[in-house]
Amino acid sequence: TLHLAAMSQARKATVKSPAATLDTVGRLLNEVKQAAGRLISSQPEDVTPEVLDFYDKLELLKEAQHKLSQRDAKSVPPPKERTAADLDLVMRWLKEEGCFISDKIHLIPGLPEGAGMIATADIKEDEPLVEVPEKLMITLDNVANSPIAGLLEDPRISGTDSGSTILLAAYVSYERLSSFSYWTPYLNALPRKFDTPFYWTPEHYRLLKGSPASYEGLRNTTLAFMVYCHLYSLLHKKQLLSPLKFTWEVFIWAYSVVLSRQNSIPQISKNEAVARFSPGRDGLALIPLWDFFNHMHGKPTSSITTASTKEEDEQKGKGKGKNKGKGKGKGKEKAKESEEKPPTIVCQSVAMRDFKAGEQVFMNYGNRTSAEFLLNAGFMPASNPNDYVRLKLVLRQDDPAYRTKCNGIGTDSVTFVLDEGKYPRMLLTFARMMAMDEADLKPYLGVMLGLCPGSEVVSEGNETMARNLITNKIRKLLSIYPASAPAPSPAVSPYMAACFQRLQSIEKAFLTKALERMTALIEGRMSVDDIFEAKEEPQTMPTPVEKIQEGEAEKAQTEQPQEEKKEGGAA
Repeated sequence: TLHLAAMSQARKATVKSPAATLDTVGRLLNEVKQAAGRLISSQPEDVTPEVLDFYDKLELLKEAQHKLSQRDAKSVPPPKERTAADLDLVMRWLKEEGCFISDKIHLIPGLPEGAGMIATADIKEDEPLVEVPEKLMITLDNVANSPIAGLLEDPRISGTDSGSTILLAAYVSYERLSSFSYWTPYLNALPRKFDTPFYWTPEHYRLLKGSPASYEGLRNTTLAFMVYCHLYSLLHKKQLLSPLKFTWEVFIWAYSVVLSRQNSIPQISKNEAVARFSPGRDGLALIPLWDFFNHMHGKPTSSITTASTKEEDEQKGKGKGKNKGKGKGKGKEKAKESEEKPPTIVCQSVAMRDFKAGEQVFMNYGNRTSAEFLLNAGFMPASNPNDYVRLKLVLRQDDPAYRTKCNGIGTDSVTFVLDEGKYPRMLLTFARMMAMDEADLKPYLGVMLGLCPGSEVVSEGNETMARNLITNKIRKLLSIYPASAPAPSPAVSPYMAACFQRLQSIEKAFLTKALERMTALIEGRMSVDDIFEAKEEPQTMPTPVEKIQEGEAEKAQTEQPQEEKKEGGAA
Protein backbone atom coordinates (compact mmCIF):
# COMPACT_ATOMS: atom_id res chain seq x y z
CA THR A 1 0.00 0.00 0.00
CA LEU A 2 1.01 3.58 -0.56
CA HIS A 3 2.35 5.53 2.38
CA LEU A 4 -0.51 7.45 3.99
CA ALA A 5 1.09 10.82 3.30
CA ALA A 6 1.45 9.96 -0.38
CA MET A 7 -2.16 8.76 -0.51
CA SER A 8 -3.38 11.96 1.08
CA GLN A 9 -1.20 14.09 -1.20
CA ALA A 10 -2.57 12.32 -4.26
CA ARG A 11 -6.11 13.03 -3.10
CA LYS A 12 -5.39 16.68 -2.37
CA ALA A 13 -3.86 17.18 -5.83
CA THR A 14 -7.31 16.66 -7.33
CA VAL A 15 -8.92 19.29 -5.08
CA LYS A 16 -8.54 23.03 -5.66
CA SER A 17 -7.78 25.37 -2.79
CA PRO A 18 -11.09 26.73 -1.46
CA ALA A 19 -12.16 30.30 -1.97
CA ALA A 20 -12.29 32.37 1.21
CA THR A 21 -16.00 33.09 1.59
CA LEU A 22 -18.55 32.37 4.29
CA ASP A 23 -20.52 30.28 1.81
CA THR A 24 -17.44 28.14 1.18
CA VAL A 25 -16.88 27.70 4.89
CA GLY A 26 -20.52 26.72 5.36
CA ARG A 27 -20.31 24.14 2.57
CA LEU A 28 -17.08 22.68 3.93
CA LEU A 29 -18.51 22.54 7.44
CA ASN A 30 -21.35 20.43 6.12
CA GLU A 31 -19.01 18.15 4.13
CA VAL A 32 -16.70 17.56 7.11
CA LYS A 33 -19.71 16.96 9.34
CA GLN A 34 -21.01 14.30 6.96
CA ALA A 35 -17.58 12.66 6.81
CA ALA A 36 -17.40 12.71 10.62
CA GLY A 37 -20.84 11.12 10.82
CA ARG A 38 -19.72 8.27 8.58
CA LEU A 39 -16.73 7.60 10.82
CA ILE A 40 -18.87 7.64 13.96
CA SER A 41 -21.17 5.06 12.37
CA SER A 42 -18.46 2.78 10.93
CA GLN A 43 -16.07 2.94 13.92
CA PRO A 44 -12.92 2.10 11.90
CA GLU A 45 -10.04 0.39 13.72
CA ASP A 46 -7.51 1.40 11.06
CA VAL A 47 -6.73 4.30 8.72
CA THR A 48 -9.31 3.72 6.01
CA PRO A 49 -10.12 5.85 2.92
CA GLU A 50 -12.99 7.31 4.97
CA VAL A 51 -10.51 8.52 7.59
CA LEU A 52 -8.33 10.13 4.91
CA ASP A 53 -11.40 11.76 3.37
CA PHE A 54 -12.38 13.27 6.72
CA TYR A 55 -8.93 14.76 7.28
CA ASP A 56 -8.59 16.02 3.69
CA LYS A 57 -11.87 17.90 4.01
CA LEU A 58 -10.88 19.16 7.48
CA GLU A 59 -7.65 20.61 6.07
CA LEU A 60 -9.62 22.43 3.36
CA LEU A 61 -11.92 23.88 6.03
CA LYS A 62 -8.99 25.05 8.14
CA GLU A 63 -7.41 26.68 5.09
CA ALA A 64 -10.62 28.49 4.12
CA GLN A 65 -11.21 29.70 7.69
CA HIS A 66 -7.63 30.92 7.96
CA LYS A 67 -7.88 32.92 4.73
CA LEU A 68 -11.20 34.39 5.75
CA SER A 69 -9.98 35.44 9.20
CA GLN A 70 -6.96 37.18 7.65
CA ARG A 71 -9.26 39.32 5.51
CA ASP A 72 -11.20 40.50 8.56
CA ALA A 73 -9.62 43.66 9.94
CA LYS A 74 -11.27 43.05 13.32
CA SER A 75 -10.12 39.46 13.57
CA VAL A 76 -8.03 38.59 16.62
CA PRO A 77 -4.48 37.75 15.48
CA PRO A 78 -3.12 34.34 16.43
CA PRO A 79 -1.30 34.54 19.76
CA LYS A 80 2.47 34.54 19.72
CA GLU A 81 4.44 31.87 21.54
CA ARG A 82 4.24 32.39 25.29
CA THR A 83 7.30 33.96 26.84
CA ALA A 84 8.84 34.29 30.28
CA ALA A 85 7.19 37.73 30.42
CA ASP A 86 3.76 36.11 29.96
CA LEU A 87 4.48 33.73 32.83
CA ASP A 88 5.80 36.48 35.11
CA LEU A 89 2.71 38.56 34.35
CA VAL A 90 0.25 35.79 35.23
CA MET A 91 2.05 35.11 38.53
CA ARG A 92 1.86 38.80 39.49
CA TRP A 93 -1.81 38.90 38.45
CA LEU A 94 -2.66 35.81 40.52
CA LYS A 95 -1.02 37.28 43.62
CA GLU A 96 -2.81 40.60 43.15
CA GLU A 97 -6.13 38.75 42.83
CA GLY A 98 -5.71 36.92 46.15
CA CYS A 99 -3.70 33.74 45.50
CA PHE A 100 -1.14 32.53 47.99
CA ILE A 101 2.06 31.55 46.15
CA SER A 102 5.11 30.33 48.03
CA ASP A 103 8.16 32.50 47.46
CA LYS A 104 10.13 29.26 46.98
CA ILE A 105 8.63 28.47 43.56
CA HIS A 106 8.92 30.22 40.21
CA LEU A 107 7.16 29.56 36.90
CA ILE A 108 9.52 29.28 33.92
CA PRO A 109 9.29 28.21 30.25
CA GLY A 110 11.68 25.95 28.35
CA LEU A 111 11.28 22.73 30.34
CA PRO A 112 10.86 19.36 28.55
CA GLU A 113 7.16 19.51 29.48
CA GLY A 114 6.88 23.16 28.39
CA ALA A 115 6.42 25.55 31.32
CA GLY A 116 6.63 24.43 34.93
CA MET A 117 7.39 25.32 38.53
CA ILE A 118 11.00 25.40 39.71
CA ALA A 119 12.10 25.46 43.35
CA THR A 120 14.11 28.61 44.11
CA ALA A 121 15.00 27.27 47.56
CA ASP A 122 14.83 23.93 49.36
CA ILE A 123 11.23 22.84 50.01
CA LYS A 124 10.18 20.38 52.69
CA GLU A 125 7.52 17.72 52.21
CA ASP A 126 4.00 19.01 53.05
CA GLU A 127 5.17 22.63 52.91
CA PRO A 128 2.35 24.88 51.56
CA LEU A 129 2.89 25.87 47.94
CA VAL A 130 -0.25 27.54 46.57
CA GLU A 131 -3.80 28.48 47.52
CA VAL A 132 -6.39 29.55 44.94
CA PRO A 133 -9.66 31.26 45.91
CA GLU A 134 -12.93 30.47 44.14
CA LYS A 135 -13.11 33.80 42.34
CA LEU A 136 -10.09 32.78 40.26
CA MET A 137 -11.66 29.53 39.05
CA ILE A 138 -13.44 29.30 35.71
CA THR A 139 -16.71 27.46 36.40
CA LEU A 140 -20.22 27.18 35.01
CA ASP A 141 -21.08 30.24 37.09
CA ASN A 142 -18.86 32.23 34.73
CA VAL A 143 -20.80 30.81 31.80
CA ALA A 144 -24.10 31.70 33.50
CA ASN A 145 -22.96 35.31 33.98
CA SER A 146 -21.68 35.75 30.42
CA PRO A 147 -23.36 36.56 27.07
CA ILE A 148 -23.31 32.83 26.19
CA ALA A 149 -25.41 31.90 29.25
CA GLY A 150 -28.15 30.59 26.96
CA LEU A 151 -26.01 27.52 26.22
CA LEU A 152 -26.87 26.23 29.70
CA GLU A 153 -30.44 25.70 28.50
CA ASP A 154 -29.50 23.93 25.26
CA PRO A 155 -30.78 20.32 25.43
CA ARG A 156 -28.14 19.03 23.00
CA ILE A 157 -25.45 20.15 25.46
CA SER A 158 -27.15 19.50 28.79
CA GLY A 159 -28.17 16.03 27.66
CA THR A 160 -24.59 14.77 27.39
CA ASP A 161 -22.13 13.52 30.00
CA SER A 162 -19.57 16.03 28.68
CA GLY A 163 -21.90 19.03 28.80
CA SER A 164 -19.88 20.89 31.43
CA THR A 165 -16.68 20.39 29.45
CA ILE A 166 -18.36 21.71 26.29
CA LEU A 167 -19.63 24.81 28.09
CA LEU A 168 -16.24 25.59 29.62
CA ALA A 169 -14.64 25.18 26.17
CA ALA A 170 -17.22 27.54 24.66
CA TYR A 171 -16.55 30.07 27.43
CA VAL A 172 -12.77 29.86 26.99
CA SER A 173 -13.26 30.35 23.22
CA TYR A 174 -15.44 33.39 23.87
CA GLU A 175 -12.94 34.94 26.28
CA ARG A 176 -10.02 34.17 23.96
CA LEU A 177 -11.72 36.08 21.14
CA SER A 178 -12.88 39.01 23.29
CA SER A 179 -11.15 42.34 22.81
CA PHE A 180 -10.90 42.56 26.59
CA SER A 181 -11.11 39.73 29.10
CA TYR A 182 -10.47 39.50 32.80
CA TRP A 183 -8.76 36.19 32.06
CA THR A 184 -6.27 37.53 29.49
CA PRO A 185 -3.16 37.15 31.74
CA TYR A 186 -4.11 33.51 32.37
CA LEU A 187 -5.03 32.67 28.76
CA ASN A 188 -1.79 34.21 27.47
CA ALA A 189 0.22 31.99 29.82
CA LEU A 190 -1.28 28.75 28.44
CA PRO A 191 0.32 26.59 25.72
CA ARG A 192 -0.40 27.77 22.17
CA LYS A 193 -0.86 24.23 20.87
CA PHE A 194 -1.44 20.79 22.33
CA ASP A 195 -0.74 17.17 21.40
CA THR A 196 -4.33 16.10 22.06
CA PRO A 197 -6.06 13.99 19.37
CA PHE A 198 -7.73 17.11 17.93
CA TYR A 199 -4.31 17.99 16.49
CA TRP A 200 -3.50 14.50 15.21
CA THR A 201 -3.26 13.45 11.58
CA PRO A 202 -3.76 10.06 9.86
CA GLU A 203 -0.05 9.49 10.43
CA HIS A 204 -0.61 9.57 14.18
CA TYR A 205 -3.20 6.82 13.89
CA ARG A 206 -0.89 4.76 11.69
CA LEU A 207 1.81 4.85 14.38
CA LEU A 208 -0.70 4.08 17.15
CA LYS A 209 -2.31 1.13 15.36
CA GLY A 210 -3.67 -1.57 17.63
CA SER A 211 -4.11 0.60 20.71
CA PRO A 212 -7.69 1.40 21.75
CA ALA A 213 -6.41 4.97 22.17
CA SER A 214 -6.22 5.19 18.37
CA TYR A 215 -9.93 4.55 17.96
CA GLU A 216 -10.79 6.71 20.98
CA GLY A 217 -8.72 9.61 19.61
CA LEU A 218 -10.47 9.49 16.26
CA ARG A 219 -13.87 9.11 17.91
CA ASN A 220 -13.22 12.06 20.22
CA THR A 221 -12.16 14.23 17.29
CA THR A 222 -15.21 13.44 15.16
CA LEU A 223 -17.56 13.97 18.09
CA ALA A 224 -15.81 17.22 18.94
CA PHE A 225 -16.35 18.39 15.38
CA MET A 226 -20.08 17.69 15.73
CA VAL A 227 -20.06 19.81 18.89
CA TYR A 228 -18.16 22.57 17.08
CA CYS A 229 -20.70 22.65 14.24
CA HIS A 230 -23.53 23.00 16.75
CA LEU A 231 -21.81 25.80 18.66
CA TYR A 232 -20.75 27.54 15.43
CA SER A 233 -24.33 27.64 14.20
CA LEU A 234 -25.81 28.61 17.57
CA LEU A 235 -23.35 31.38 18.43
CA HIS A 236 -23.45 32.77 14.88
CA LYS A 237 -27.26 32.93 14.81
CA LYS A 238 -27.34 34.71 18.17
CA GLN A 239 -24.54 37.06 16.99
CA LEU A 240 -22.42 36.15 20.00
CA LEU A 241 -19.30 35.11 18.08
CA SER A 242 -18.26 36.07 14.59
CA PRO A 243 -17.93 33.09 12.23
CA LEU A 244 -14.77 34.78 10.99
CA LYS A 245 -13.20 34.37 14.41
CA PHE A 246 -14.72 31.20 15.87
CA THR A 247 -12.71 28.76 13.79
CA TRP A 248 -12.08 25.05 14.30
CA GLU A 249 -8.52 25.92 15.41
CA VAL A 250 -9.81 28.28 18.10
CA PHE A 251 -12.28 25.69 19.36
CA ILE A 252 -9.85 22.75 19.57
CA TRP A 253 -7.38 24.96 21.43
CA ALA A 254 -10.07 25.88 23.97
CA TYR A 255 -11.33 22.29 24.17
CA SER A 256 -7.77 21.05 24.77
CA VAL A 257 -7.27 23.67 27.49
CA VAL A 258 -10.34 22.39 29.31
CA LEU A 259 -9.74 18.65 28.83
CA SER A 260 -6.15 18.92 30.03
CA ARG A 261 -6.89 21.18 33.00
CA GLN A 262 -10.43 20.66 34.31
CA ASN A 263 -10.85 19.61 37.94
CA SER A 264 -13.84 18.37 39.90
CA ILE A 265 -15.04 20.77 42.60
CA PRO A 266 -18.05 20.71 44.96
CA GLN A 267 -21.17 22.03 43.27
CA ILE A 268 -22.25 24.89 45.52
CA SER A 269 -23.58 27.29 42.90
CA LYS A 270 -26.72 29.22 43.77
CA ASN A 271 -27.38 29.99 40.11
CA GLU A 272 -30.64 28.32 39.07
CA ALA A 273 -29.49 27.62 35.49
CA VAL A 274 -26.30 25.94 36.75
CA ALA A 275 -28.27 23.93 39.31
CA ARG A 276 -30.65 22.70 36.60
CA PHE A 277 -27.78 21.86 34.28
CA SER A 278 -25.93 19.59 36.69
CA PRO A 279 -28.28 18.56 39.52
CA GLY A 280 -26.65 16.48 42.23
CA ARG A 281 -23.27 16.35 40.48
CA ASP A 282 -19.86 17.81 41.25
CA GLY A 283 -18.88 20.82 39.20
CA LEU A 284 -15.92 21.29 36.89
CA ALA A 285 -13.45 24.14 36.98
CA LEU A 286 -10.26 25.47 35.48
CA ILE A 287 -7.98 26.46 38.35
CA PRO A 288 -5.26 28.91 37.30
CA LEU A 289 -1.92 28.42 39.07
CA TRP A 290 -2.73 24.80 39.97
CA ASP A 291 -2.42 23.85 36.33
CA PHE A 292 1.10 25.25 36.00
CA PHE A 293 2.51 22.30 37.97
CA ASN A 294 3.50 19.31 35.84
CA HIS A 295 2.52 15.76 36.76
CA MET A 296 4.53 13.12 38.58
CA HIS A 297 3.20 10.07 40.38
CA GLY A 298 3.32 10.45 44.14
CA LYS A 299 1.14 11.02 47.12
CA PRO A 300 -1.88 13.29 46.58
CA THR A 301 -1.13 16.69 48.08
CA SER A 302 -3.93 18.87 46.72
CA SER A 303 -7.27 19.53 48.36
CA ILE A 304 -10.45 21.39 47.50
CA THR A 305 -12.39 22.55 50.54
CA THR A 306 -15.47 24.63 51.20
CA ALA A 307 -15.84 27.18 53.95
CA SER A 308 -18.83 29.35 54.79
CA THR A 309 -18.43 33.10 54.99
CA LYS A 310 -19.79 32.93 58.53
CA GLU A 311 -16.92 30.65 59.60
CA GLU A 312 -14.43 33.02 57.98
CA ASP A 313 -15.96 36.00 59.78
CA GLU A 314 -15.77 34.16 63.09
CA GLN A 315 -12.10 33.38 62.52
CA LYS A 316 -11.41 37.03 61.69
CA GLY A 317 -13.29 38.13 64.81
CA LYS A 318 -11.22 36.08 67.24
CA GLY A 319 -9.00 38.07 69.60
CA LYS A 320 -11.10 41.24 69.41
CA GLY A 321 -12.49 41.01 72.92
CA LYS A 322 -12.10 44.71 73.64
CA ASN A 323 -14.98 45.49 71.27
CA LYS A 324 -17.18 42.72 72.70
CA GLY A 325 -20.70 43.90 73.47
CA LYS A 326 -20.49 47.10 71.41
CA GLY A 327 -22.91 47.66 68.56
CA LYS A 328 -24.99 44.54 69.22
CA GLY A 329 -27.70 45.35 66.70
CA LYS A 330 -25.25 45.97 63.90
CA GLY A 331 -23.39 42.78 64.73
CA LYS A 332 -26.56 40.72 64.46
CA GLU A 333 -27.30 42.21 61.04
CA LYS A 334 -23.81 41.30 59.81
CA ALA A 335 -24.10 37.79 61.18
CA LYS A 336 -27.42 37.33 59.39
CA GLU A 337 -25.95 38.59 56.09
CA SER A 338 -23.00 36.23 56.46
CA GLU A 339 -25.29 33.24 57.09
CA GLU A 340 -27.11 33.93 53.82
CA LYS A 341 -23.94 34.02 51.76
CA PRO A 342 -23.09 30.77 49.94
CA PRO A 343 -20.00 28.81 50.97
CA THR A 344 -16.78 29.42 49.09
CA ILE A 345 -14.27 26.99 47.61
CA VAL A 346 -10.55 27.10 48.28
CA CYS A 347 -7.93 25.00 46.48
CA GLN A 348 -4.71 24.26 48.30
CA SER A 349 -1.57 22.30 47.44
CA VAL A 350 1.46 21.29 49.48
CA ALA A 351 4.74 19.69 48.44
CA MET A 352 4.46 15.94 47.69
CA ARG A 353 8.07 15.41 48.84
CA ASP A 354 11.27 17.30 49.58
CA PHE A 355 12.51 19.37 46.61
CA LYS A 356 16.01 20.82 46.30
CA ALA A 357 16.61 24.32 44.96
CA GLY A 358 16.71 24.15 41.15
CA GLU A 359 14.50 21.05 40.95
CA GLN A 360 11.18 21.09 39.13
CA VAL A 361 8.28 20.92 41.59
CA PHE A 362 5.64 18.39 40.53
CA MET A 363 2.05 17.59 41.47
CA ASN A 364 0.11 14.33 41.24
CA TYR A 365 -2.80 14.76 38.77
CA GLY A 366 -4.58 11.66 40.07
CA ASN A 367 -4.99 7.98 39.24
CA ARG A 368 -5.26 7.95 35.45
CA THR A 369 -3.96 5.49 32.91
CA SER A 370 -1.29 6.47 30.41
CA ALA A 371 -3.91 6.31 27.65
CA GLU A 372 -6.14 8.75 29.56
CA PHE A 373 -3.25 11.19 29.97
CA LEU A 374 -2.48 10.89 26.27
CA LEU A 375 -6.06 11.39 25.09
CA ASN A 376 -7.00 14.21 27.46
CA ALA A 377 -3.73 16.06 28.01
CA GLY A 378 -1.46 15.04 25.12
CA PHE A 379 1.37 13.53 27.17
CA MET A 380 2.38 10.31 28.91
CA PRO A 381 4.14 10.06 32.30
CA ALA A 382 7.50 8.32 32.34
CA SER A 383 6.10 5.64 34.65
CA ASN A 384 2.57 4.93 35.77
CA PRO A 385 1.40 2.28 38.29
CA ASN A 386 -2.22 2.92 37.32
CA ASP A 387 -2.05 1.32 33.87
CA TYR A 388 -4.27 -1.52 32.72
CA VAL A 389 -6.11 -2.69 29.60
CA ARG A 390 -9.83 -3.13 29.03
CA LEU A 391 -11.42 -6.24 27.60
CA LYS A 392 -14.92 -5.74 26.23
CA LEU A 393 -17.23 -8.70 25.67
CA VAL A 394 -20.37 -8.12 23.60
CA LEU A 395 -23.37 -10.41 23.23
CA ARG A 396 -24.01 -11.59 19.67
CA GLN A 397 -27.22 -10.14 18.28
CA ASP A 398 -27.83 -13.29 16.25
CA ASP A 399 -27.89 -15.35 19.46
CA PRO A 400 -31.44 -16.79 19.89
CA ALA A 401 -31.16 -16.02 23.61
CA TYR A 402 -29.89 -12.46 23.02
CA ARG A 403 -32.97 -10.72 24.42
CA THR A 404 -33.20 -12.91 27.51
CA LYS A 405 -29.51 -12.38 28.27
CA CYS A 406 -29.77 -8.62 27.80
CA ASN A 407 -32.75 -8.35 30.09
CA GLY A 408 -31.17 -10.64 32.65
CA ILE A 409 -28.09 -8.47 33.13
CA GLY A 410 -29.41 -5.09 31.92
CA THR A 411 -26.91 -4.62 29.06
CA ASP A 412 -25.53 -6.30 25.96
CA SER A 413 -21.86 -5.73 26.76
CA VAL A 414 -19.51 -5.49 29.72
CA THR A 415 -15.99 -4.04 29.82
CA PHE A 416 -13.49 -5.62 32.21
CA VAL A 417 -10.21 -4.31 33.59
CA LEU A 418 -7.11 -6.47 33.24
CA ASP A 419 -4.21 -5.32 35.39
CA GLU A 420 -1.37 -6.92 37.34
CA GLY A 421 -3.69 -8.52 39.89
CA LYS A 422 -6.38 -11.13 39.57
CA TYR A 423 -9.10 -10.54 37.02
CA PRO A 424 -12.78 -9.86 37.84
CA ARG A 425 -14.62 -13.15 38.28
CA MET A 426 -17.51 -11.66 36.34
CA LEU A 427 -15.35 -11.88 33.19
CA LEU A 428 -15.54 -15.66 33.26
CA THR A 429 -19.17 -15.51 34.41
CA PHE A 430 -20.15 -13.30 31.48
CA ALA A 431 -18.27 -15.54 29.04
CA ARG A 432 -20.14 -18.58 30.40
CA MET A 433 -23.42 -16.79 29.84
CA MET A 434 -22.40 -15.82 26.29
CA ALA A 435 -21.78 -19.52 25.55
CA MET A 436 -25.12 -20.73 27.00
CA ASP A 437 -28.25 -21.55 25.05
CA GLU A 438 -31.80 -20.59 26.01
CA ALA A 439 -32.54 -23.90 27.76
CA ASP A 440 -29.56 -23.62 30.13
CA LEU A 441 -29.77 -19.88 30.65
CA LYS A 442 -32.73 -19.28 32.99
CA PRO A 443 -31.98 -21.94 35.63
CA TYR A 444 -28.38 -20.81 35.96
CA LEU A 445 -28.65 -17.05 35.50
CA GLY A 446 -29.14 -16.33 39.18
CA VAL A 447 -26.22 -18.59 40.11
CA MET A 448 -23.92 -16.99 37.55
CA LEU A 449 -24.71 -13.47 38.68
CA GLY A 450 -24.13 -14.41 42.34
CA LEU A 451 -27.77 -13.98 43.27
CA CYS A 452 -28.38 -17.45 44.66
CA PRO A 453 -26.22 -20.39 45.78
CA GLY A 454 -25.17 -23.09 43.35
CA SER A 455 -22.36 -24.26 41.09
CA GLU A 456 -20.80 -21.67 38.78
CA VAL A 457 -19.92 -24.29 36.19
CA VAL A 458 -22.81 -25.03 33.83
CA SER A 459 -21.26 -27.95 32.01
CA GLU A 460 -17.88 -29.13 30.79
CA GLY A 461 -18.72 -28.04 27.26
CA ASN A 462 -19.87 -24.58 28.35
CA GLU A 463 -16.73 -24.11 30.44
CA THR A 464 -14.51 -24.95 27.49
CA MET A 465 -16.40 -22.58 25.22
CA ALA A 466 -16.26 -19.74 27.77
CA ARG A 467 -12.51 -20.04 28.32
CA ASN A 468 -11.84 -20.26 24.58
CA LEU A 469 -14.05 -17.23 24.00
CA ILE A 470 -11.92 -15.09 26.34
CA THR A 471 -8.67 -16.48 24.94
CA ASN A 472 -9.68 -15.85 21.32
CA LYS A 473 -10.76 -12.29 22.15
CA ILE A 474 -7.34 -11.58 23.67
CA ARG A 475 -5.58 -13.12 20.64
CA LYS A 476 -7.63 -10.94 18.31
CA LEU A 477 -6.70 -7.79 20.22
CA LEU A 478 -3.00 -8.70 20.12
CA SER A 479 -3.13 -9.40 16.39
CA ILE A 480 -4.16 -5.80 15.63
CA TYR A 481 -0.85 -4.37 16.88
CA PRO A 482 1.93 -4.07 14.27
CA ALA A 483 4.52 -6.85 14.37
CA SER A 484 7.35 -4.30 14.32
CA ALA A 485 7.68 -0.58 14.97
CA PRO A 486 6.17 1.44 12.09
CA ALA A 487 8.39 3.74 10.06
CA PRO A 488 8.64 7.25 11.56
CA SER A 489 6.72 10.14 10.04
CA PRO A 490 7.67 13.83 9.79
CA ALA A 491 4.03 14.63 10.68
CA VAL A 492 4.50 13.12 14.15
CA SER A 493 6.95 14.58 16.65
CA PRO A 494 9.61 12.26 18.05
CA TYR A 495 8.09 12.72 21.52
CA MET A 496 4.62 11.62 20.41
CA ALA A 497 6.03 8.71 18.41
CA ALA A 498 7.88 7.56 21.54
CA CYS A 499 4.68 7.90 23.60
CA PHE A 500 2.80 5.78 21.10
CA GLN A 501 5.42 3.02 21.19
CA ARG A 502 5.47 2.98 24.99
CA LEU A 503 1.68 2.81 25.18
CA GLN A 504 1.56 -0.05 22.70
CA SER A 505 4.24 -1.91 24.68
CA ILE A 506 2.33 -1.44 27.95
CA GLU A 507 -0.94 -2.68 26.47
CA LYS A 508 0.65 -5.64 24.68
CA ALA A 509 2.37 -6.69 27.92
CA PHE A 510 -0.96 -6.81 29.78
CA LEU A 511 -2.65 -8.72 26.96
CA THR A 512 0.25 -11.15 26.61
CA LYS A 513 0.12 -11.90 30.32
CA ALA A 514 -3.64 -12.45 30.10
CA LEU A 515 -3.17 -14.81 27.16
CA GLU A 516 -0.55 -16.79 29.07
CA ARG A 517 -2.89 -17.08 32.07
CA MET A 518 -5.86 -18.22 29.99
CA THR A 519 -3.71 -20.72 28.10
CA ALA A 520 -2.47 -22.15 31.40
CA LEU A 521 -6.10 -22.39 32.59
CA ILE A 522 -7.16 -24.28 29.47
CA GLU A 523 -4.18 -26.63 29.74
CA GLY A 524 -4.81 -27.25 33.45
CA ARG A 525 -1.62 -25.60 34.72
CA MET A 526 -3.59 -22.94 36.61
CA SER A 527 -6.99 -22.96 38.30
CA VAL A 528 -9.86 -20.49 38.11
CA ASP A 529 -9.00 -19.24 41.61
CA ASP A 530 -5.38 -18.65 40.52
CA ILE A 531 -6.53 -16.19 37.85
CA PHE A 532 -9.84 -14.72 38.96
CA GLU A 533 -10.94 -12.96 42.13
CA ALA A 534 -12.81 -14.88 44.82
CA LYS A 535 -16.49 -15.51 44.25
CA GLU A 536 -18.76 -13.01 45.96
CA GLU A 537 -21.49 -14.08 48.35
CA PRO A 538 -25.03 -14.24 46.89
CA GLN A 539 -26.92 -10.96 47.01
CA THR A 540 -30.46 -10.63 48.27
CA MET A 541 -31.63 -7.59 46.33
CA PRO A 542 -34.32 -8.15 43.65
CA THR A 543 -33.04 -8.20 40.08
CA PRO A 544 -34.35 -8.53 36.53
CA VAL A 545 -33.56 -12.24 36.85
CA GLU A 546 -36.42 -12.71 39.31
CA LYS A 547 -38.80 -11.11 36.86
CA ILE A 548 -37.83 -13.61 34.21
CA GLN A 549 -38.10 -16.56 36.58
CA GLU A 550 -41.51 -15.37 37.78
CA GLY A 551 -42.94 -15.43 34.30
CA GLU A 552 -42.54 -11.74 33.47
CA ALA A 553 -40.18 -12.38 30.58
CA GLU A 554 -42.56 -10.76 28.12
CA LYS A 555 -42.50 -7.50 30.05
CA ALA A 556 -38.74 -7.65 30.52
CA GLN A 557 -38.23 -8.12 26.78
CA THR A 558 -39.60 -4.64 26.16
CA GLU A 559 -36.76 -3.11 28.16
CA GLN A 560 -33.87 -2.06 25.95
CA PRO A 561 -30.30 -2.74 27.13
CA GLN A 562 -28.52 0.31 28.44
CA GLU A 563 -25.77 1.83 26.37
CA GLU A 564 -22.33 1.64 27.93
CA LYS A 565 -21.14 4.93 29.31
CA LYS A 566 -17.69 6.08 28.34
CA GLU A 567 -15.59 8.36 30.43
CA GLY A 568 -13.68 11.29 29.16
CA GLY A 569 -13.42 12.52 25.54
CA ALA A 570 -15.83 14.50 23.65
CA ALA A 571 -19.56 14.68 24.07
